[in-house]
This record gives sequence, C-alpha cells and structure tokens, in this order.
Amino acid sequence: QKKMFAALKGGLQRAYARVSTKKREREEEPSSHSKTEDDEAIKSPQSKRLKKDEWAEYGSKAVVVWDKEKLQGKVVRHRGKMLKSIGYVQGTETWLYPEELLFLAERGQCTAVVDDERISVKDLYSVVIARPQLPTLACYWVYAHLRGLGYFVFRAGKHKANSTECLPRLWHSESLGSAASLFQVLSFEVYQPAANFSKTDSGRPSFYVLITSYTDNVPALPMLMNLIRQATPIPLKLAVVASDGTVLMFDIESGIPILPS
Repeated sequence: QKKMFAALKGGLQRAYARVSTKKREREEEPSSHSKTEDDEAIKSPQSKRLKKDEWAEYGSKAVVVWDKEKLQGKVVRHRGKMLKSIGYVQGTETWLYPEELLFLAERGQCTAVVDDERISVKDLYSVVIARPQLPTLACYWVYAHLRGLGYFVFRAGKHKANSTECLPRLWHSESLGSAASLFQVLSFEVYQPAANFSKTDSGRPSFYVLITSYTDNVPALPMLMNLIRQATPIPLKLAVVASDGTVLMFDIESGIPILPS
C-alpha cells in the first residue's frame, strides 16, 4: 500500500512539473501580436485618427492661421457648425476673409495664429483691419453689427469664390458718378438665417448693404435711384457708421434713406 501511494505521489509531482514547465514556456513566448505588427498598426489609417492633434497647443477651439500673402485666414481646425454661414471653400481648404476671422475671434469661437504664434484679439485688429487690400474698421463694424443681429453676411456677390474685387469699402458720395455700377459700391449681401442654408446654393439675398460715414454727405438722389434700379428686386440698405462704432441702418426707398420702423 505504501508503494502504491509513493507511486501515485511521484506521478502527481511529475505531472505538476510538466504543467509548470509549459506555463512558464507560454509566459516566455513572444506575443503573436509582434512588435512589427504593432508598428504596422501605428501606420494604419485607423490609428491615424488617434494621432495627437498637431494644433492641441492652441486649445480646443477652432484654429485659423493668417496667410500674409493671401491676406486671409486658413481654417486648419474647425469646430461644430461654424463654417455653415461663414468663409468659402477653395479646393480642399476653407478660408475666412479678415472681417470673418476677427468676428469669430472676438466671440471666442476660434484661435487666430500669426507667424506660428497665438495672437490676442486686440493685436489681431492691427493685422486684419485698415491696411491696403483689407477692410476699414467702419466696414468691420457694419459686418459685426449685422452678424450680431443673426444675419448671414457675405461679401457682395463673391462669397462663392475668392476675389479682391469684393473688398468692403466706404462709399464716398463724390467718388463715383451717378452712373456707378452697383457692385462698385456694394459691401455686403445679407441673408436671413435658415437651418437649410447653403453657401453654394444661397438663393437671393434678403438685402444689399452700402456703407458710408456719418461725416460724409448723403449720396445724391440720381445715384441712389440708379442703384435702386440695378438692385431690383433686392432691397437696398444704407449703413451709416459713426466714429464710435455706432451703426444705423436705413432702408433706401424711392431714392430716400428711411429709418426702418
């Protein structure tokens, strides 16, 4: 009986030793998911989504980089639906005009980057406003006023393509004759906000906007009548800007600027 128990004990010990050896061998074996496979996984399209955001250092907002040659802002990271009613697409890139970039930055909806550095809103004014080929401060005030009222605002006739011809400008009554073309003096075309609005198929504007200074003379009646005829059936509005940024909007009817009721 003792011999039987000794044999049984020896058998159990040998079996345990074999199990322990196999377990140890499995632990020492390289994983079937080899390092080479890990490297390939890192290069895969799926893993690229997990790649660190190269603009993370600028916070979680949309990021717009100022292009000194184009004098516009390139959207390198956008958030939410901010581009639905602002900017334009050129190829695979989205661009913002100076007034659009400044408006978003002022409202904390984007971070502006100039020369690889984040720039404050205060300093952004000196970059995007009141320089050659850039809007005047008065024109920006009108843009911000209309956007603040909820309208969708674009440079007149040109929001579907890049063009310096649509630069918003102050209209000086003596600068153009009575036969001036409408798009020589227009600054913005304005649309009512709508959930299904599309920049590529925006339809007819709600109204056009001319901009003049509070200190300038009222445009001559023949010129106003000519512009009304060209704009028909789209209403024409005159934005009068004071030196402190106050904007008054006038409806132009029968050649006479009228405050809306």
